[in-house]
Amino acid sequence: MKRGMLEKEALVYLTALELASAPASTIARKANIKRTTAYAILRDLEQRGIATSIIRKQLSYFSVVDPEQLLSQLQEKCQEFQQIVGQMQNLKDIYATKPRVDYYEGIS
Repeated sequence: MKRGMLEKEALVYLTALELASAPASTIARKANIKRTTAYAILRDLEQRGIATSIIRKQLSYFSVVDPEQLLSQLQEKCQEFQQIVGQMQNLKDIYATKPRVDYYEGIS
């Protein structure tokens, strides 16, 4: 399961959101991080469906999804997880330790 955004990822996301569509070098310069780091983060965001890229004049221009759309994606994932929680709870109950009752006969 993929974690949320790290600090640099959030910085790159916000910078790309502000610039609308820009090359990794421009985003890196504005975010004050290395270009290679920005490029790697943008490619990671692209794989996660948070960013998109388009090639113009032999340069990759990156843009990120709208925050409303990002929130919608996260809510969908949350709903999917809520549906699975019931099944997971059933698995836990199957293998959980159950109380045991012993019966003894006789005086002692």
